[in-house]
Amino acid sequence: GTAKYGESVSFMAAPNESYTFEGWYYGEENMSGSPSFTLDTASFLDTHTVPVTSTENSFTFTAKFEPASGDTVTVSLSSHPPEGGMVYGAGEYPKGSNVTVSAVPNTGYEFGGWCYEAGETYITGNLTYIIQNIQEDTSLFASFYRP
Repeated sequence: GTAKYGESVSFMAAPNESYTFEGWYYGEENMSGSPSFTLDTASFLDTHTVPVTSTENSFTFTAKFEPASGDTVTVSLSSHPPEGGMVYGAGEYPKGSNVTVSAVPNTGYEFGGWCYEAGETYITGNLTYIIQNIQEDTSLFASFYRP
């Protein structure tokens, strides 16, 4: 919307199911942790400058949301043997998302594949694997071997 200097602007955000409201942001600055807040334009403009790239006196505020606790899953990754290579993609992800994991063999090793258990339940021999629509905590093992 548009407001003049000295006017108040009201913001309102409502998270979708499975998300929580994190805050209203101006760039990286958290302006309010409340889903609804009122901004006094005079106070804001007296303490902030118009972006150099702006052709108008405009400012962008962003509502940020996070998955609600309990709606995230953890992906754990291990290398077997540990000196065989590096694995990437471990962390917390929203339930239902697609998670990409990758493996990079160290010098003198080759990649044997991704497994659910250490050396068991083979998944794929591709260095990169996408876990589709992840629903639960998952532990994967990257198998490496000396040729």
